[in-house]
Amino acid sequence: MKVLTQYGNPEGNKIAVTAALVGTPVVFCKEWQSRSKELAKQTFGQQAPIFESSFGYFTHATPVLKFLANTHNLYPSVLEQRVQIDEFLEISKDDLDKPIKLWLDMVFGNVQTDAEKLKKAQADVKKFLFIIEQKLKKTSHIVGTSLTIADISLACSLTWAFRVVFDEKYRKPLNALNAWYTKIATLPQFVSVWGTVKLAKVALEAPAPTVKVEPPKPAPKKEEEKKAPAKPKDDDEDEEKPAAKQVNPLDLLPPTTFELDEWKKLITNTKDRKSVMPTFWEKLDKAGWSAWFIHYEKAEGEGEKMVPFENLLDGFVQRMESIRRYSFGTMGIYGDVPSLEIKGCLLMRGQDILQGLLDHPQFEYCKRAKADWENDCDRKRLEDFWANVNDNDTVDGLVVQVIRFWK
Repeated sequence: MKVLTQYGNPEGNKIAVTAALVGTPVVFCKEWQSRSKELAKQTFGQQAPIFESSFGYFTHATPVLKFLANTHNLYPSVLEQRVQIDEFLEISKDDLDKPIKLWLDMVFGNVQTDAEKLKKAQADVKKFLFIIEQKLKKTSHIVGTSLTIADISLACSLTWAFRVVFDEKYRKPLNALNAWYTKIATLPQFVSVWGTVKLAKVALEAPAPTVKVEPPKPAPKKEEEKKAPAKPKDDDEDEEKPAAKQVNPLDLLPPTTFELDEWKKLITNTKDRKSVMPTFWEKLDKAGWSAWFIHYEKAEGEGEKMVPFENLLDGFVQRMESIRRYSFGTMGIYGDVPSLEIKGCLLMRGQDILQGLLDHPQFEYCKRAKADWENDCDRKRLEDFWANVNDNDTVDGLVVQVIRFWK
């Protein structure tokens, strides 16, 4: 059986965790977008995840969870408990999954920040969590006294939030929920899909909303008749002056001759990326830019399986959105199971690591080393990271497994 979805999708991961718990092998594939026309004829919709079995296709996580757990205690045979599980899955889809997705989409830059919608989404999530907190003070699980697909669904829905926006202050009044989540997130089957969950220390904020600048109105025509002079305004009647626009310190650096956007287009549109590296060295403004080698320090158990480690990489890259305008590079997975490594090389504006990356909740677990523009070994290593991106290529003596171009 196959699940067609992208790695890290909470809905797809709900299926993967359930499959692991019931002992059913499920393979993740990313073909659903390329096969959308074919699948449209065989399902009620094309939205991932799409579950492919011997008897056909069906979409959305809930029916798949029920199918996988039908003969297992994860979906008990007692009718009353099944009804309670069905009710919870239906309610949480609207009351939690939708607002938490909107919140995270704004944080990751997938949608433009809307302050009012963000505030409402955060309020909806908090309201739902406090309801769950009160329930978990009285019982060990969402439904009944043992693990069910209700627990799995909720834990998967909350994992990105626990990693990114539920910081220590946010979690403080939710002791019962925290204890319950830790119990679920440390199950071997959960870890095999999500990897080790590192809780956020400082919440990642959504970027400030874009302010629309209205074009100046044309000056009114002079009237022939003279008007009486306007009555002078008192100081307290003066209109408030608009707040000064916050300036990014990087925009105050001396102008650079290196055109980042042109370089991004050139290297990503060239199949033989090694062939354009001489252009990079020729155009590089060494005083205006720096390069950094990044190496993620794994926790125990990480890097032993590809799927959770790729989830971890994709989450890391998603959270770099705030530095996109001022950076370029690659992040990837290298080596072989069970000793996979996440490494990369990022070009950044200025001579220091960008503040947006320092604020990244996972960056504290990364070793970083600044490249020396005059060092031949560093120059070759940078070229390897950016150009060796195909199967059987190697970087630092490790075979290339997965590459994410940051552009």
